[in-house]
Amino acid sequence: MKLFTVLTIVAVCLIAWARSKKPFIRKVSDWVEGEYIVVFKDEIVGDVATATEAIMKKLDPLDLKLAKVNRVFNKAINGAVIQTMNVKSIDLLESMASELGIAYIEQDAKVKPAEIWNLDRIDQTSNILDGTFNPSGDGTGVNVYLVDTGIYTDYSNFANEPTDWIDIYSGRKAPVKGDCNGHGTHMAGTIGSMTYGVAKNVNLLSVRIFDCNGDTTWGYVIDALEYILANSNPNIPSVINLSLSGGVSDAANAAVNKLYDAGILPIVAAGNGGINSCETSPASAEKALVVGGLGQADEQVFNYGQCVDVIAPAINIESLNFERTRKIPSVIASGTSSAAAHVTGAAAIILQNNPNWTPVDVENFIKSTATTVTGLDNPILYVY
Repeated sequence: MKLFTVLTIVAVCLIAWARSKKPFIRKVSDWVEGEYIVVFKDEIVGDVATATEAIMKKLDPLDLKLAKVNRVFNKAINGAVIQTMNVKSIDLLESMASELGIAYIEQDAKVKPAEIWNLDRIDQTSNILDGTFNPSGDGTGVNVYLVDTGIYTDYSNFANEPTDWIDIYSGRKAPVKGDCNGHGTHMAGTIGSMTYGVAKNVNLLSVRIFDCNGDTTWGYVIDALEYILANSNPNIPSVINLSLSGGVSDAANAAVNKLYDAGILPIVAAGNGGINSCETSPASAEKALVVGGLGQADEQVFNYGQCVDVIAPAINIESLNFERTRKIPSVIASGTSSAAAHVTGAAAIILQNNPNWTPVDVENFIKSTATTVTGLDNPILYVY
């Protein structure tokens, strides 16, 4: 009986050891086919190049260029990155591991930068971030009219270079290239840049209404909406971003409602004054999709009230910088302007996937899929 007990314990220990032991050739997800990281045993210190050369002689003894060394390491690890399409030759190295001083071999894999918090937050219902942003589209084929300070377009960060469509502030003259304030470029980056954008392949059309100090009037805003209504292409699914706020203007609200009726969903900022958004325009427009602010701890920030439909990231948003400081390619800013930009990008993805949808369809989808969080007055944008 004692012998049986001892043997049972030994067997259990061996099974546990076998399960805990990692394989010699370690497979990974998102493998770069043909690339391997060879890690040598500690005693190879200082002689990694020679050890790597010995491996290459085993993989390609006739020097037929069947394998190559991409990198050699002797400080971070003792190892090398090698490349060969002959999987059998890699398997062969396992039988020679002791001879060649190899500890293990790991498939080399692709690595992506962790997404900035705001993009990471909107493609999941939980605020425990997973470091990724995986939307169901990129806004291809959708026009976004950005009514703002302009867009600095000399960036390689746009899949589709934004169009300086019209400069309302200069009297509908030829567009003034660029952005002398920065607000519009930051919004454009959040809507559609490759690094910071929600919809990374959308068509951005700049409609400038502000001067370089960020000042304008409702007259310019209405003129911009008039121009869009007269010149937009009805055959291309479109959305408009109005990341701006001021006192209540019945005239501006009426113009915003006309856009909705014409098939272009107006997405507007709730404002940043810490007041009821219904006391501002265009947030008080009946048919505007109004976006409030979300902080990094899932707290609601800036303006509030029954006019707010959904909330989106609005604190510490990294996006593109503008021309006067272009040596610093990105800048961090906060406000419901950025929140509205996130929803604008989301609407572009929705329209890409459903190009015949009306503003009411897109609006209802955004509202119905938003994440309800206990303690918040409004749901959080969720991008499929």
